[in-house]
Amino acid sequence: MISNDLHIVNEFKGIDLKELAKVDFDARVDTKFMFSASKLNDFFTALKDQVCVLDMAGDRQFQYKNLYFEYPNFEFFRQHHAGYLNRIKVRSRQYSEKGPFVFEIKKKTNKSKTEKRRITLPSFSDSKSDLTEQYLQDQLGIGFSDLTETIGINYSRITMADLAMTEKFTLDINLEAVYNGKTHLFEDIAIAEIKQERFSNNSLFVRELKKLKIYPSSFSKYCAAVLVHRPDIKHNRFKPLKNKLASSIK
Repeated sequence: MISNDLHIVNEFKGIDLKELAKVDFDARVDTKFMFSASKLNDFFTALKDQVCVLDMAGDRQFQYKNLYFEYPNFEFFRQHHAGYLNRIKVRSRQYSEKGPFVFEIKKKTNKSKTEKRRITLPSFSDSKSDLTEQYLQDQLGIGFSDLTETIGINYSRITMADLAMTEKFTLDINLEAVYNGKTHLFEDIAIAEIKQERFSNNSLFVRELKKLKIYPSSFSKYCAAVLVHRPDIKHNRFKPLKNKLASSIK
């Protein structure tokens, strides 16, 4: 497990959720990176005095829990594998042990934009409830009788923004996938994501990652979870990702 004690992050300027909301774009471009966690210290050192980090009551790392809902034949995964430009995922999310908690439909458009529609939940245990059933029916015309499979994805997240508040950056470590009572830990892997209104190579985060020879790569935590837990499902197009995961990207 990657150490949760990344001291250098505590030296960054802290911001609250209200300030962070300035970089919550309704429609955004997400750029993902997967790399060895051994490069984290060098990356954070380069960012010092250039970024701010989400701070809530002194906490700067948050334990995210996600529960993804799927068709019995894993249709959402199959659509991603087939390269559909318009695709969706249905999930509930816990941003920390104290919340907030949401149920959302995440849509990727054919213009590479990510859009989210969500409702707030009283607790994470309300992920599958009358409230979320009705929301599913209203938004997609389906219910939990259709989405009978679930996969849990958990990780620790650090959320940052540049000082100019033009882009948001998330860093996920200690990723684990839970399915049918079995847990798989993705060791030594860091997943970074830059969220911009429009993609720009002039991004502070892109520049610093590039200096460490870290480049954009397509990665879906959900698809990675299905790969390790359901290798029986067709995944030819994801074999490069599977091989990278197997070698711990060292």
